[in-house]
Amino acid sequence: MARHPKPQGLIDYEAWLAKGPPRYCHNCDHYGGDGKCLAFNVYVPFEHSQMADSCPTWIQELPF
Repeated sequence: MARHPKPQGLIDYEAWLAKGPPRYCHNCDHYGGDGKCLAFNVYVPFEHSQMADSCPTWIQELPF
């Protein structure tokens, strides 16, 4: 007997995991606590900080 097909909710979840987190300044390791981007050494404009996937230098390193 074959397995049942995956539920759509699981398929959606696996696709979400494969894509990774949304890339905002707020979850980038270059974004300082004072709102300054350490990669470019400038304060990030509000509009830019609210846009997903807008920076090519976004990085989120592993904590170990």
